[in-house]
Amino acid sequence: MRIATIVDVARQAGVSIATVSRVINNSRMVSEQMRSRVLEAMRKLGYQPVIRESKNTRPLLILVSSVTTMMVEDVVTGITGAIATMNPMPNLAISLAKQNTDSYQHTHSLLKTIPREMLYGLIFLNNMCSTGTLWNEFQQYPLVQIGEYVDTDPLLAVMTDDMSAMKELTGLLIRRGRRRFLLVSNRFAGNEQQQYRFCVRREAGFRMALEEAGIPFSADMIIYADYTTEGGIEAARQIAGMKQRPDAVLCVSDYIAVGCIAELQNLGVAIPSDMAVTGFDNVEISEICRPRLTTVHQSFEEMGAEALFMLEALVSGKLKMGRITYIQHSIMERDSI
Repeated sequence: MRIATIVDVARQAGVSIATVSRVINNSRMVSEQMRSRVLEAMRKLGYQPVIRESKNTRPLLILVSSVTTMMVEDVVTGITGAIATMNPMPNLAISLAKQNTDSYQHTHSLLKTIPREMLYGLIFLNNMCSTGTLWNEFQQYPLVQIGEYVDTDPLLAVMTDDMSAMKELTGLLIRRGRRRFLLVSNRFAGNEQQQYRFCVRREAGFRMALEEAGIPFSADMIIYADYTTEGGIEAARQIAGMKQRPDAVLCVSDYIAVGCIAELQNLGVAIPSDMAVTGFDNVEISEICRPRLTTVHQSFEEMGAEALFMLEALVSGKLKMGRITYIQHSIMERDSI
């Protein structure tokens, strides 16, 4: 009997994979009606992280994701498209992990139920595994990482060139005549000394664009917020209270940017005439908010496909050294600038 996956649950409930993942992670972004549909689909399909033996079982590829947005759906689309070119074609299972040790421990427990010869490999999407002993266990399997990564040897990763993308976005605002800049970035909750690698790279691109334009950079041109719309709301309140407000606010994520735009408008700031606001990722909400959000598009579908091809090369022995592949980004210029 084939194992029910998150893809099967989404199809049964008539919703996106992202919606299923939000339900699993108890997200407040899902209505009770939608939550009930998904839970009922899970019940009907018997969806659970248990591997059932089958004489015809194909190798199993596991996508480990700490993301509960449309990114997951796009990555899965890319992976499944690439799987169709493989022989034999591995089954795809998805293990959702929050940003804590227990969630990755759950994935590790799942791996222990699978015969080693049946596991094709692992793909981590925005890897947040911070426990050394647990990560050492994961490294015993063939693995590739997408986006945020944890050091391993060899390091195989697929991502956007965050520094170049943020530099390009900042440069666009400079050419539009903006001169007072602020970047809303993110740090680990409860640990202000740690940052995600992608935030470090985006901050570097921001600084580089300013320096090349002859605009002096100072530390107070970067503030920090939670990686949520609520974080963007709090950032907007801080910005509105500044003696000299920026005329351009760049956010390291669309969710921060959308919250920021909504609250700035509530506080009487006109977007974009008083202040331009940009995001990063081009998730669905960036086109729904008003004004529509200018952002960086990352092709997570292509990242998913490239990650699988990279994993295939590793498993077959064709790839013996580490590799980082950058997938081309694009600037989605909309109404918020």
